[in-house]
Amino acid sequence: IIGFSNKKYYNNKLKLRGGSKEEHPLYFYDTTEAELKDKTNEKNISRVEAEFIVDYLKQYPSEDVGIITPFVHQKECIENFLLDNGISDVSVGTVHAFQGDQKKVIIFSTAINNRTLAGTYAWLKNNKELINVAVSRPIDKLIMLASQTAIKNLSDGNDDLFELTSYVKTNGESKVTNVSIASQALGTKQISTESEKEFSETVQHALSVLSPNCYVRSENQLSRIFEKDGKENLSFYMQSIDLIVFEKRYGGDAMVAGFELNGPEHLNDEDVKARDQIKKAYCEKHNLKLYAIPRDCARDYQLVKNILKELTSNK
Repeated sequence: IIGFSNKKYYNNKLKLRGGSKEEHPLYFYDTTEAELKDKTNEKNISRVEAEFIVDYLKQYPSEDVGIITPFVHQKECIENFLLDNGISDVSVGTVHAFQGDQKKVIIFSTAINNRTLAGTYAWLKNNKELINVAVSRPIDKLIMLASQTAIKNLSDGNDDLFELTSYVKTNGESKVTNVSIASQALGTKQISTESEKEFSETVQHALSVLSPNCYVRSENQLSRIFEKDGKENLSFYMQSIDLIVFEKRYGGDAMVAGFELNGPEHLNDEDVKARDQIKKAYCEKHNLKLYAIPRDCARDYQLVKNILKELTSNK
């Protein structure tokens, strides 16, 4: 569904908590029965899901796990459970905290249960940004936590969250509506702060050897680095270039090249690819060479050095 339907994710079977000994890298944990036994009555909180997360992390302490939830209160609940169990090295965040970040395993804690209100579900059900972030961040495994009964009761069977539930529960076998990501914000920030920092440090290190007169600047908005000509569309104001190399020159610093640190969404999602083409066209129009670097190459010093060596030698 959306960004997670590539069959490469299903090539390797992985052992998961519950079910048979071997499962696909999609796993749905139905909290319905356990939630009925939970007598607490706090909105948008599931202690059952927090308990599952602690149990899972204790069973698989060496796994690279990230936890995503739609609700701040659920995030705080999970963090408290982790703290009480002496677990401190696991990332927990709402959708915005995980924009562009990737983990081997993502646990999607929806906190949907018998206490979830219809209005809350209406906000969640077609939140494409939330769902896209949740399903595009795992590298090896996606685990979804929710009450299937609650989703069935709240849904009309024709929304993204209902389809995601069915998709994960059936190990990717259920039919999914062909949808696209509506949120333009997804096209403006696709890499994590950590990855961007690592990449910036790699570029600066290479430049210190090849061309000390150059420096880098991150998150460069198109509307600030390019002159306007009256033909700009919304993408011109919404998008930015992850990193630009500048050269100090008499009369004003000049842009040497731009770099984009891209994840799998830049290859698999048509909306993101379309925005990339618009960005590329603006760069070509202003004679700025734009390089796309895979996110997992953020620390590849030799790759970056070879590119910069060619650029600096052609100046």
